[in-house]
Amino acid sequence: MGSGIFFDFIEAEAEGWELELRVNPLENLFISENYTYTDTKDKTNGGDLLRRPKDKYSIVIDYDYQKKLHANMGIYYVGRRVDWRRYTGDVIKGEHYTRVDLALTYNVNEQLQIYTRIENFRRGLSRA
Repeated sequence: MGSGIFFDFIEAEAEGWELELRVNPLENLFISENYTYTDTKDKTNGGDLLRRPKDKYSIVIDYDYQKKLHANMGIYYVGRRVDWRRYTGDVIKGEHYTRVDLALTYNVNEQLQIYTRIENFRRGLSRA
């Protein structure tokens, strides 16, 4: 078992804004979209904070069928951000990426529910 101590030696500043839209176009269909803009500063060196993308976007679609079946798909975009290379400590530009998650739930009865989830579905397709 390991242990460790976390130290945060930097002074930081962050500001931004977020927009969200939720719609219910059909009785059992729910769609939500979210955009977040974040501007961060490491006050010790004037650069951006590590792993804090300026832009993030998501769209989540939920569908319920006869109170038995629930399907969910989430698409998440994370913009470029400053990061660091694990073994060398070099500061690098992290690439943007898009992730797709899928989930399906089936209520067999009041006591039993079957659930499955695929995270990062898009990555699995791109490697096929």
